[in-house]
Amino acid sequence: MVRLEAVPATGAVELHVRDEGTGLQPDFLRHAFERFTRPSPHRGGRGSGLGLSIVRTIALAHEGTAEATTAGSGDVWIALPRALVR
Repeated sequence: MVRLEAVPATGAVELHVRDEGTGLQPDFLRHAFERFTRPSPHRGGRGSGLGLSIVRTIALAHEGTAEATTAGSGDVWIALPRALVR
């Protein structure tokens, strides 16, 4: 199951996408938003490793940030300045 949630933060609104997965590995997290990166070359599934890079590009274009956590489940979010969210 995937859950979308908007969370108020100081001067911003965070838009979270959470799932029931294990989250990103700590050693991969620092590279997760780079183009063409995937957690493991042996991991099944399709994809080119562009998804999170596109997320970060969109967030930066709107003066925001993109983040992810490794704590227990999948959680990726963008934070957008409140002035941009109406």
